Amino acid sequence: MDTTPERPEGVFADGSRDQRIIDLTIAGDEEALRRFSAKAGTRIERVRARARRIGLTPRIVRGARRAGTRPSRRKCLRCDQKFLSKGRHNRLCSRCARKS
Repeated sequence: MDTTPERPEGVFADGSRDQRIIDLTIAGDEEALRRFSAKAGTRIERVRARARRIGLTPRIVRGARRAGTRPSRRKCLRCDQKFLSKGRHNRLCSRCARKS
């Protein structure tokens, strides 16, 4: 049974840990992801849930590993909404890109 104390969802609310979650997930370093969750004071399931909420899908993970790119959270240049950018070339969220 996991005895890690629960913290409210606010652990990831400010987005300051998102890039670390993205980097560890892309690297596939399960042990480092577990250490990260313990240091953040939450369960690994919550870290994985945060990765899904910010848009880190298995397809994006595979694509980033194959292409050697580093996805990150960026602000859309049109609407200022935060989104998961697939690389340096990706500066518009999917909603604004469809409007183009």
